[in-house]
Amino acid sequence: MMPFKYQIVLAVLVLFFTVGTVHALQISPTSITIPSNSISYFNITFYNNGASGENITLHTSIPTVIYGYYFNSINAYPLSFFMPPGSSKIVLFSFVTNNVFFSTPLQINIPYQENGTNQSFVINAPITPKSSELVSISNITAPNSLYPYQSVNFTARILNGVGSTGVSVPYNYTLSSGSTVVYSSKGTITLNTLGLNVFPFTFKINRSTAPGDYNLNFSVKYTGSFSSGSTSMTVKPFASTQVNSVNNIGAFGGNRSITVTNNGNTPMQASQVAFPVGKFNSLFVAAVTSGRIVNGSIIPSTSLLQPGQTVVLSYTISYLPIYIIIIVIIAAIVGFLIFSRKVKFVKEVVEHRAVDGFIDVKLALRLRNISRTVIKSIEISDVLPPNSLKVSITGQKEGKIIKRGDGIHINWKEEELNPGDEIIVMYEIKSKIGILGGFNLGPASVKFKLGTKSYSKNSNSLILNIK
Repeated sequence: MMPFKYQIVLAVLVLFFTVGTVHALQISPTSITIPSNSISYFNITFYNNGASGENITLHTSIPTVIYGYYFNSINAYPLSFFMPPGSSKIVLFSFVTNNVFFSTPLQINIPYQENGTNQSFVINAPITPKSSELVSISNITAPNSLYPYQSVNFTARILNGVGSTGVSVPYNYTLSSGSTVVYSSKGTITLNTLGLNVFPFTFKINRSTAPGDYNLNFSVKYTGSFSSGSTSMTVKPFASTQVNSVNNIGAFGGNRSITVTNNGNTPMQASQVAFPVGKFNSLFVAAVTSGRIVNGSIIPSTSLLQPGQTVVLSYTISYLPIYIIIIVIIAAIVGFLIFSRKVKFVKEVVEHRAVDGFIDVKLALRLRNISRTVIKSIEISDVLPPNSLKVSITGQKEGKIIKRGDGIHINWKEEELNPGDEIIVMYEIKSKIGILGGFNLGPASVKFKLGTKSYSKNSNSLILNIK
């Protein structure tokens, strides 16, 4: 049971208790843990939430009855300060404890003057057995979750209880999941403030770090003592690809090579890594050296592309079938034209003469058998111009001059004509020309039989320019 005098002290402390807000003044934190038989430093922040300025004077050297036998002294720096409306002020408190142990939080009443008026605030503080950790970690704060391509920004808050500043302390931190460490770093920090020191850190992990829950562990060492803290964070899944493509496809075809790397941290389905070949090009894919063609696109041969894995998709296209088809079509057309030709029939002017409004013209009709078969029942015919005055047949082939209702016709007949042979028939006409200019000679015609079929063909027409 607690001695009576200590009960009196505790009763006095309870009597002076207030919540950590007095008028417009508020403090944080309102609870601290103080080791016994040592000097401890704490940063306590004062907030002026009022609408007017506050002159604050702290009175830490009040008669010992307030602190009982727990403390040798309590001090603060600065003891006096002015706080404008809405401002805050950090004050460094030092607590020199006696060799005591009191696990129930004490209510330490700190008196002060606010614009000349006596006030007080309360700090709850259990006194714990002395620890060798003169430098200890207060807490570690980091993002709850992030993507692996983002920077990890975390803050380590370290308490300096050594009693002096400029203290160099080795540190080490790791990000791990179970026994797997995905990142680690170490170095030295300098504690330039008594009490709480805040240190920001930044690092980046590999983009392919697997999604899941990880622990961020931070530790410091000082004169053989060791202090550590940790916090948890989640690495979120994401999908990302890096693609490099080399295209060497020209008019006659070629090849295309696509290098794909999974830069995400989760496996990707092959259907997610598909590159269009095109429906037209798919018809002319000659070879696929890696990957496979599905619905007009090339995809990896494997069903999954693992994080960090690289695959090369390549295929060859040949447009040679197109050119072969074109050549075959052209050859067929040319062959058709060549083999469909049977005779060559030409009308020519052998000589002509124009005198005193009249023109004498000597004409020849040439018929050649250019087929591979004898042609038979040949009949050559030509119609004279309507202004013809005289006509006569010349040459070795006899013909007939026939007068019909549509004009004067000249006809020649031949029984047959062997392949490669030619018939030449000639005639002369005399016509009257009323004016100078063109003298038109229409086309002649020929009829013949090739086998059991009958054919006809017209010759060219002629225009004589009379000067």
